[in-house]
Amino acid sequence: MKKIFLILFALLIFAAHSLAQSEYELLSDSINIAEDVKAGRKITIQGFYFDSGSAYVNANLKNYLEKIADKIKKIRYEKIYIDGYTDNRGDNFENNKLSRARAQEVMKVLAANGIPSKKMQARAYGSSNPVADNSTKTGRIQNRRIEIVIQ
Repeated sequence: MKKIFLILFALLIFAAHSLAQSEYELLSDSINIAEDVKAGRKITIQGFYFDSGSAYVNANLKNYLEKIADKIKKIRYEKIYIDGYTDNRGDNFENNKLSRARAQEVMKVLAANGIPSKKMQARAYGSSNPVADNSTKTGRIQNRRIEIVIQ
């Protein structure tokens, strides 16, 4: 009986991990191809790259931003706005602080890849302007995002 319980428990953990992984994979399809970069274009980087409450730029996002930076260097632009967003969990003050931290971290990666800091500006929007339903886990993941506006 104990053995059956342990097997069922292991299967349950594996299924939960697989479900969470597939959610990330579903949202991360766009990371494989850096979008065309043009002045006047907004590039949305979906929030799954940021864990809840975190501004950590993981390796996948860093790789994507390197591709974006390479493309930005090939065009003419005046200003790049890095707009940070959060889901609606937490209070407004903390969400605004977190969204600014996310934007600043992305800005650091772009600067490290040759984009002049003086041409970039980080902006914080907190949980305003959600792109998905905050009442679902997937929606909250999508709302934890960065938008890069090239002008």
